[in-house]
Amino acid sequence: MKFIGQFIQHFISRFKNDVFFENPVNLSSTLTVDGVTTFNNTTSGRPSVNIENTGNNTSGGTFKFILDKGAIGADNDIPGIIEWAGDNDAQQQSAVGQLFVSVADATDGQEAGAMHFKVAAYDGVLETGLKLDGDTNADGEVDVAIGSGAGSTTTIASGVVMMGSLPTSDPGVSGQLWNNSGVVTVSE
Repeated sequence: MKFIGQFIQHFISRFKNDVFFENPVNLSSTLTVDGVTTFNNTTSGRPSVNIENTGNNTSGGTFKFILDKGAIGADNDIPGIIEWAGDNDAQQQSAVGQLFVSVADATDGQEAGAMHFKVAAYDGVLETGLKLDGDTNADGEVDVAIGSGAGSTTTIASGVVMMGSLPTSDPGVSGQLWNNSGVVTVSE
């Protein structure tokens, strides 16, 4: 019996820090992980993480970051970050892209968020190239900032209609666009 007990203790201690699965594992409950989780594979295009809903539903799964500080929230809190990194030509890991959302306004009843899309600029520093900002002090509005720095360029592959540059009354010219209370309208 002593041998069996020692074997079981040895077996348990081997898996105290690392757990390996040789076959698919199905969890029918909640899995809580405290610490860092790494998915590692040497095959091209792997590892792959799928969040799949196979029911006859109208909504898929959710990947949700939650920041619950146990204290009041504040402007500029960041609930989560997704970051991409790769090797440079010196084989050093370098961040090349990042996506995160911050609390733009934590005021109760006026909560607003800002989404930041960042990429590594010339010197490897992550710069915000696109920012969606809901802190506009008006319901239903979101401001958009494109580019970073005065030298940035924005390329649009086709024509653009600016609402502010359109006439605000029907010009009476067939085919002419005009701003009809925020709706682009074609004159007849």
